[in-house]
Amino acid sequence: MKKTLPIIVVLITLSLLGLIALQASWLKNLLEVRQSQLLNKVKDATTLVANDLSKAAFSGQPFVCQEGNLKYMQQNWHLKYYVL
Repeated sequence: MKKTLPIIVVLITLSLLGLIALQASWLKNLLEVRQSQLLNKVKDATTLVANDLSKAAFSGQPFVCQEGNLKYMQQNWHLKYYVL
């Protein structure tokens, strides 16, 4: 009994440490995937906005901002495309 109790404690401790390491690995992977998804969404959104602005700038029609309902005329449009 005296010899088996420390062995059981050591095995339980090792198994708990292994579970904690596994969860840390999963959490790290989850954060990397979420960050990648966020970057992809930002790139898609900026591409859509850039396309809408370029269409409005080259069509000669006023650009209507959906959020504030503001009109911008095609005057001195200088569009730059940035790649993240």
